[in-house]
Amino acid sequence: MFKAKTVIGDPMVIGEVTLVPVVNVTFGIGTGGGEGKDAKDQGGGGVGAGTGARITPAAVIVIKGDDVSMLPISGRGSLENIVGMAPELIGQLKKVVKREGSETEKEEKKRVE
Repeated sequence: MFKAKTVIGDPMVIGEVTLVPVVNVTFGIGTGGGEGKDAKDQGGGGVGAGTGARITPAAVIVIKGDDVSMLPISGRGSLENIVGMAPELIGQLKKVVKREGSETEKEEKKRVE
């Protein structure tokens, strides 16, 4: 079994902000086989194999100018929960944009003075 954190999907651009989704990708492979005899001393055997994959959201990278931050998506186990998290992510994104906007305003006021 192996695991990788990766970016899936295209980055989304909202105004001056770019959002990059980051996900966990997990794959698993299993095989088995056996043979034996039943009570009538008749033999038999069999084999089996299986694979599985899972993709879960891990974080959103927020890029605005030179500022890069990561908003982790913790404790969420399914893609459906991302829809429920949208207001929270938008709220956090607004805080980042507002914080940077106020810093830019301060810099502009200093230049004017």
